[in-house]
Amino acid sequence: MGKGYFNQPSLKVNNGSIVIYYHYENTCRFSTGISISNITDSKGKFKDWDYKHNKLKSSVEDFESKNLLLREKIDSVTNILQEKYREDETILTGKELQELLKNDYKVSNTIKTKLIFDHYEKFLEYKTKVFKKKPQSLKDYNSLKSHLEGYEILKNRKIKFKDFNKNFLEDFISFMRSKHPKEIELSNGNTYIFKSKGNMVDDTLRKRLDCLNEFNNFLVSEKLLPENDFIKKRRSEIKLGTKKKVTLTIDEIHKLYSFNFSDHNLNKTKDLFVFICFMGLRWSDIELFDSGFIRKNGDEWFYEFTPIKTEDSSSIDCYIPMCDVVKEIIIKYNYNLKSIITNNGDFNEKLKLMGKECGLFNDITRTKDKETGVYLHRWELITAHKGRDTFITNLIDSTPVNELMKYTGHTKVSTLMSYVDKSRQVSSKYIKIFDK
Repeated sequence: MGKGYFNQPSLKVNNGSIVIYYHYENTCRFSTGISISNITDSKGKFKDWDYKHNKLKSSVEDFESKNLLLREKIDSVTNILQEKYREDETILTGKELQELLKNDYKVSNTIKTKLIFDHYEKFLEYKTKVFKKKPQSLKDYNSLKSHLEGYEILKNRKIKFKDFNKNFLEDFISFMRSKHPKEIELSNGNTYIFKSKGNMVDDTLRKRLDCLNEFNNFLVSEKLLPENDFIKKRRSEIKLGTKKKVTLTIDEIHKLYSFNFSDHNLNKTKDLFVFICFMGLRWSDIELFDSGFIRKNGDEWFYEFTPIKTEDSSSIDCYIPMCDVVKEIIIKYNYNLKSIITNNGDFNEKLKLMGKECGLFNDITRTKDKETGVYLHRWELITAHKGRDTFITNLIDSTPVNELMKYTGHTKVSTLMSYVDKSRQVSSKYIKIFDK
């Protein structure tokens, strides 16, 4: 398609056949199915065709209904050209129009907006229905919305359907990987505050591209885009990096549990984090923790649940034995963990305050700050999810893998092993069996 505005289609006689004629870069001649006599006058013009008014003369049998049909056909073609121009501000060439008419292309009843972002809300509504029971699963889709919005603000342009291609994708990836300003002043005098700092790592980038590809497939299903796989292919080129795990030893967890903070809220944060380290629960399952599913057999307590993340897929039931510290925490809060649960972001912030204040995790890691390049302390990297890594790492060498998978809900050993902190110091005790 070319830039500019399209030429109007017209009706012409071609060897007695009435055709729709249109030219842009190349010519479209498409038969209307109506013909006239081949008799011409002295000037070579067809006697049955009114050249001045571009219609059939009254000499043609049933000329009124045929002229009406011709007018409907030319209006239909004009509507196709107008719709395509509205969609992406480009003009159909003669060959492109010929191909659409050949495939019986129909103009939609409602003109589709040419802006991609306008359709994202409808996509979110669809995903909200899908995740009705798991609203936390919408987090990545909402994050993508923020990135698309931020991209449009920073670039000072709207993403149109004609822009939704490989070039846009590379620019959008570059945007997500780069550092974002905290805010930017808009032309109307308002200030836009970016919801993301940028500097996105490849693992997170893959998640955003997964969501973007789902949105792309949604647009295809709505017949707003043709079939394509450019996002899927680009996503596959981004390989998962080797994550540097940050975990706590069993001894460190007990030392942390024994530490008394002056801030009462940090003590609650500490107790909940220790609970996660000894239970291995994801944050989504912590939020839904229900003490009604604690099973007791004398001194042995087990927590039975179905992980919310896999509820609609593998639906694996988990059974986690509860150690003495976990029982103590449960009893301490009267079997009501919800009394100490905040949102995930607030919890992670408090974890860093807790880690810094207790002084137990001041060792330097091999992980660098994305902005300064300075190596970070371990307390700066502790999050709720590190509790799950800690749980699996502390049990992997002493617990049969099939037993551990019953605790965590994993169905693949490879997935389970991705949680293991491989930076832990190697132990020589297992090799002792080789000694006489």
